[in-house]
Amino acid sequence: MVLRTKYELEAKADFDSFHKSRPTVSDSHMEQQLSKIYTLSMFEKFQHELKATIYCQVSLLKLDGSISTFEVRECTYTGDDERNHDKYYEVLYHVSEFEVQCICGFFQFTGILCRHALSVLSSQQVYEVPSQYILNRWRKDFKLLYALECSSKDVYGNKHIEQYDSLSKHCLRLVEIGMVSDEKYQLALKLVREVERSLLDENIFQDLHSRLVSSVTRLTGSDENHAASQVGIVDGDKTPSSVWFLALGEFKCQWGMSVVILGNEADE
Repeated sequence: MVLRTKYELEAKADFDSFHKSRPTVSDSHMEQQLSKIYTLSMFEKFQHELKATIYCQVSLLKLDGSISTFEVRECTYTGDDERNHDKYYEVLYHVSEFEVQCICGFFQFTGILCRHALSVLSSQQVYEVPSQYILNRWRKDFKLLYALECSSKDVYGNKHIEQYDSLSKHCLRLVEIGMVSDEKYQLALKLVREVERSLLDENIFQDLHSRLVSSVTRLTGSDENHAASQVGIVDGDKTPSSVWFLALGEFKCQWGMSVVILGNEADE
């Protein structure tokens, strides 16, 4: 139940991030930039840091080639809006690489730039957040990027990329279904482990592949059960004896309309 609720909340957050937007609080180019990229929750956190830059004053301490060292004085206030003691932070800025690093370590802990780094970038007339500081996991399109990502650059071109893309999207779909309940998580985990074992063992792979090819050529709406037995699903208890149960699922239900869970068939 907890996993189902978590999945539903994440799905709603994804939907809101794509179809809703937070109002901007300034005319900052950075804010406009990230309003189109960040999820709603991360954009709100960024806005908090951006608004806090009004309390930051930047001073140049040292210039060493293309690396500048700045001191950022942050004015802090109590709950009664009375000024408290000031805090000082050292920020390094590499102008040729657009790299900025603050001693507070906020980016390392949260994945978004701190108010001190933003203040330095602004003082150097850098009006957009450098791409290396926009982490993919905070992007509203992260799941889509994850599914479509293909790091391979081999010369086989489109075919290899399409295969990678297809596997990625199916695996991502399996993850989403597996997170719906504890039972589906356990089944998905078991099947994934069997897939891995079968693909790594050449003898098992060749045997199952030949059965699968043979079954597919004869597969019709009336002999689906026969195809199931050919790829290792035993009649009676219907317990999958191999992970090629997933391959049958591709023809039967496109990954998830109907699955077999520990001897009982359960419709999703």
